[in-house]
Amino acid sequence: MNNTLNGKTILLTGATGLIGTHFLYAFRDMYNAGIDLNVVAIGRSDPPYHLEGLLQMPFVKYRKINLVEQQLPFYFSNIDVIIHAASYGQPARFIKHATETIQLNTSVTIELLKRLSDDGKFLFLSSSEVCSGIYNLPIAEDMIGTTTPYHPRACYIESKRCGEAIINVCRDNGIDAKSIRLCLAYGDGTRKDDKRVINEFIQKAIVHGKIELMDGGQSIRTYCYAGDAVKMMLNILLKGREAVYNVGGDSTLNIAKLASMIGYIMEVPIMFPNNERTLKGSPDTVNMSIRRYLNEFGDMDFVTMEDGLRKTIEYQKLLYGR
Repeated sequence: MNNTLNGKTILLTGATGLIGTHFLYAFRDMYNAGIDLNVVAIGRSDPPYHLEGLLQMPFVKYRKINLVEQQLPFYFSNIDVIIHAASYGQPARFIKHATETIQLNTSVTIELLKRLSDDGKFLFLSSSEVCSGIYNLPIAEDMIGTTTPYHPRACYIESKRCGEAIINVCRDNGIDAKSIRLCLAYGDGTRKDDKRVINEFIQKAIVHGKIELMDGGQSIRTYCYAGDAVKMMLNILLKGREAVYNVGGDSTLNIAKLASMIGYIMEVPIMFPNNERTLKGSPDTVNMSIRRYLNEFGDMDFVTMEDGLRKTIEYQKLLYGR
């Protein structure tokens, strides 16, 4: 796989996010192994501290660009590989920035595709949210959700679906482009204000010495350590035969069990509320089939949930200075 990228220029959007961070880790490892890479990493803000050293390495150039408000410089053209990972992954944030969320997944995707070389490869990060409203689990790639444009998360769900449609049109025109429906990645490489449930539980344990749940924690999720997700996505980008793939892990548990695991590792109590609240539009169960990937690329040796949580906890302790 690594030799396929030798001598290539890679454009990575969303470089300072969780997935972007783990792509950069993977590219660093390739570079250190002797692969000749030229990575242009794009983020909308100054790099977080955990990437400062990496972004000073000779194989990568960081560019601070708001892709919604700014055009890419003209010299970003004929790119060999484009990975479009720029999008809000946290429900509270994509709902707050609804118009920008729609643009990132649609008009920005179209603009990036114009910068791809004729024989280049393009990867669009979609989401398991496009399958919201399906209750026949696990969900395969030929299934799509039943939510409407009036759903509380429609800005994210519908724009990801539209992004997939854009990718499919490009494939019909001979472009090597693929969509990834990523399901609940977690790990080291987030910011302090990340409100996804794992990060919020760890933050509560660090700052408050306890984990308080919003509800009974019966919602079920399947998680994937971000490093594993990136390994899968690189295989798909470089060798995948299909238009769309689910990418996720094999750790399925409910929110209460997740809180208990974090509480056990961090030695803090778990507290359940008397009056339950729920996150608007949140599904009861998220479980995506990764059978298409496994059939094509073989079994994955996934990072266990406990090991992945321990990595994430140690990172967040440094993040909060504890």
